[in-house]
Amino acid sequence: GGTAVFEGLLRRAETLATSREGFTPRGSANLVFSLASLRLCPSAPLLSAISLGAERQAAHFNPQDITSFLWGLSKLGAAPGGAVPALLRRAVVTASGFTPQDVSLLMWTLAKTQMAPILPDLLAAMEDRAIATVERFKPQDVANLLWALATLHAEAESTSGPKSTSRGVLDVIRRTKLLDALGRRAVSISGDFDFQNVVNLVWAHAKLREPLEEGVLAAMDRQASSLLMAGRGGGALPQGVANLLWALAKMHATPSPGLLSALQRRATVTVGDMKPQELANIAWALAKLQATGDRSLLQGIEKRATATASAFAPQAIANLLWALATMGETPGVTLIMALQSRAAATAVDFQPQDVEGVVWALGRMRVQPLPRLLKALEGREVGRRGR
Repeated sequence: GGTAVFEGLLRRAETLATSREGFTPRGSANLVFSLASLRLCPSAPLLSAISLGAERQAAHFNPQDITSFLWGLSKLGAAPGGAVPALLRRAVVTASGFTPQDVSLLMWTLAKTQMAPILPDLLAAMEDRAIATVERFKPQDVANLLWALATLHAEAESTSGPKSTSRGVLDVIRRTKLLDALGRRAVSISGDFDFQNVVNLVWAHAKLREPLEEGVLAAMDRQASSLLMAGRGGGALPQGVANLLWALAKMHATPSPGLLSALQRRATVTVGDMKPQELANIAWALAKLQATGDRSLLQGIEKRATATASAFAPQAIANLLWALATMGETPGVTLIMALQSRAAATAVDFQPQDVEGVVWALGRMRVQPLPRLLKALEGREVGRRGR
């Protein structure tokens, strides 16, 4: 059957890859891209041979081959090896030939998999190329590039602190020009954005701490509202709804009444599938935006949070309790007890602001903290001072 055919093709590919001639750059890129797209699992010898061949022939890869090869390699979960840095150096040299899709897909791949450090020369080359070709960017190109830049920024901060993401004056000017150019392009093609594109664009600006220009925000608000109210927001998964609300609140950007209402209705429909972080983010955003939470949504959040309390992380516990208290909500005893028990079990991982949030929220709700929670938080504080 089909399985036997594929197995035969993979054996033939391995023979060719390990031969003296090997694959051409285009052949290597097409093979890896196809394997990843078909979700086939090549043998370790085949992957190794292809990677070695790509490393030797890196100087002959064109932009599309570079992007296809690296995307495929990342999807296959292959070890980077020497091919990745060789191809990234080649990407800098051939940057002027990259299409908008090449730029966004390459940066998305590197951000998604963190398969290799982003060299300053590569980042500068891709940003310059994006600025030069911005009028040919499609909605997904805009959204994916912004998502990639924000993800790389967040990763740098989480590993080395805010100073690691500091940029020189020329880099800052380039980044500002790029964000401005992408914003203008987003406005002009906003009617073609799908819901996830909107989410990624707004989320990226929040993560980059770059406020959205008023015109861009208005265009994204209109498009998201239109998609949701026309029933074309089928792609509005729980994470997308939570991320959009979180990002708007983070930037202190008040959504239109229509969008806020549509997002709450969508959240109510999908709340039963939400993860703890999504529940906490939605509640936190509504509290930050000083929005009147839909009663059905808040009841759904409480019910789902009660069922998933054992999976809550410290920040999610603190944010959910803070949000409910800020909105004047008094959750049921079952949820309060479950979140306190979870907080006691994870107290060692609480950050100071998480502790403050939990204690403030319980006080605002006039709930007496569980003795074991107080003991756990006190133990965490003693342990922190002893380090």
